[in-house]
Amino acid sequence: MNITIRSEEPGDIPSIAALAKVSDRDEKRPGPRHHEIIDGLRADEQLWLSLVAVNMDQAVIGHIGLAEVAMPDGARGWYAVAPVSVMPTRQSTGIGGALVNAAVTEARNAGARGLMVIGRPELSARFGCAPDPRLSVAKVEPERFQIFPFSGDVPTGVVVYPAAFGHATG
Repeated sequence: MNITIRSEEPGDIPSIAALAKVSDRDEKRPGPRHHEIIDGLRADEQLWLSLVAVNMDQAVIGHIGLAEVAMPDGARGWYAVAPVSVMPTRQSTGIGGALVNAAVTEARNAGARGLMVIGRPELSARFGCAPDPRLSVAKVEPERFQIFPFSGDVPTGVVVYPAAFGHATG
């Protein structure tokens, strides 16, 4: 895998949008599409971290973003993983995993308390995410909501995601 992972630059934004559209084209799920979530987070200035994977030609072939969530106890430093997008012809080559690992490292280095993801449990579990009965998101099946705390300090209650994710908040 000959890629570089770096922070998004302004010139990457159109490529990220196009990548998110094409990588999400076959997903069958309710709610906003990947590009709508990323665009909404960016428009609302809630995209806390945005990393891209680029190939040797500096073309964007992968993306991950993190956005802060509202925790029930008011704790700061918990982040939702925005949809991970990888160019379809490069999926299953380790790019998505490399992006997740880079985002975890960046979040830890910045003092984050943990990450959370709504999605397919079989994918998230590989990175240390697991359901936790102490937390939930309104109208999301418990097995689809997983957390990755960086310490044992996990609050109890309902997490409120940024509006761009399209999840009801109550």
